[in-house]
Amino acid sequence: MKRIKMLLLSLVIISLTGQLTAEDKSVWSAGNFSGLKMRSIGPALMAGRIADIAIHPENDNIWYVAVGSGNVWKTDNAGVTWSTIFEDQGSYSTGAITIDPSNPEVIWLGTGENVGGRHVGYGDGIYRSDDGGGSWTNMGLKESERISRIIIHPADSDIVWVAAQGPLWSKGGERGVYKTTDGGKNWKQTLGDKEWVGATELVIDPRNPDRLYAATWQRHRTIAAYMGGGPGTALYGSDDGGETWKKFSKGLPTSNLAKIGLTISPQNPDVLYAAIELDRRKGAVYRSTDRGATWKKRSDTVSGATGPHYYQELYASPHKFDRLYLMDVRIQVSEDGGKTFRRLSEMHKHSDNHAIAFREDDPDYLLIGHRTGVSSKICPLPSSTKLRWTTPSLSTTFTAEHRTTAHRAARHGPITLKEYRTPTGAWYWVRMAISPPPSRGTLTSCTGRPSRAASTELTSSPVR
Repeated sequence: MKRIKMLLLSLVIISLTGQLTAEDKSVWSAGNFSGLKMRSIGPALMAGRIADIAIHPENDNIWYVAVGSGNVWKTDNAGVTWSTIFEDQGSYSTGAITIDPSNPEVIWLGTGENVGGRHVGYGDGIYRSDDGGGSWTNMGLKESERISRIIIHPADSDIVWVAAQGPLWSKGGERGVYKTTDGGKNWKQTLGDKEWVGATELVIDPRNPDRLYAATWQRHRTIAAYMGGGPGTALYGSDDGGETWKKFSKGLPTSNLAKIGLTISPQNPDVLYAAIELDRRKGAVYRSTDRGATWKKRSDTVSGATGPHYYQELYASPHKFDRLYLMDVRIQVSEDGGKTFRRLSEMHKHSDNHAIAFREDDPDYLLIGHRTGVSSKICPLPSSTKLRWTTPSLSTTFTAEHRTTAHRAARHGPITLKEYRTPTGAWYWVRMAISPPPSRGTLTSCTGRPSRAASTELTSSPVR
């Protein structure tokens, strides 16, 4: 019997071989591999460094996420499902994204990352979409390489300001603050120079769109060294819509400055905050209460680890005066305008944070962009609360329960989400993913009211 089987197998092989043409007789011919398809086998669970986040002003289920290591991602259901919307464009790296407050279908996107690391991507200018990211048009500034901030006039969509950091590895390019008054057809540089000084931050007074503040940054990297600051790094203010600028100096350090994080108080826009990198990666936080005319040092706080050049983004809470968030390996939080800081826990959330987005209707909600995706921070809960979450985002899917005395993996997901404590109570993070589970309910806020923020699962029944 064994001999018969071997004979039949030999006949089959001979028959198949006889069907090959002379040029197809190689075992490596394309036909022999036509049934194989390429598939991704890793790296797993990583979505790349998040550069910026924008939440739709009228529908906070819609988010746009700019990823430094590639593409723009959009969700219209608060992270349950995602789609890429910046395919086949001139740049893979994105750094700043802004929604037109007068027409939320208009999206402006700056390409390239505004960090000083060796491994960052570069871009080919600024793009505009008039259909919510469905299609894109390059609107210029192609030599900027790295765009750090975009601001659109709240009442005139044709007026746009751009903070462009410019090339990292060489001088020249398009760097500094640029302004357009015709929707991006033409641009005018109003701050910065043509060699080394770019703009790393730009903020607007919500009461007066002609009042702007900017932070410039002089820096240069080579294969062998990194010059992180210089005399061109400074803080400026403008009262004429960015046409002219006044340099601030009173109360600020007199040494060369490096990367600056700058933000404005939403509650009292006369108050400005600046996180300033100083010599040898030291730094300090300064505050002005008179629109930049004078500054006072609040603390020696600075972003660390890789270096301030990699972080240093500063955000002011829209819900509480003097609450600040300084981006770092682990986010630093101040409740007193920068005088003291504490660190948020990173338990069950990746570190290396770069961006935050807030919700107007929920003072306890944070949407964080970090090195491997986005995570949301939910409000503190009573110790007896038992919840099951399935919340996806740009990383991986987690389903978990929150309990005070025990934490164990939920049946419906690969890992549990655990609590951590801060001085204000028990908080926890929800990490989200590209591969979402089916939605089976409506997210309920901590007050018990339905939330517009998501359509993912939340149940109050115990997880067994």
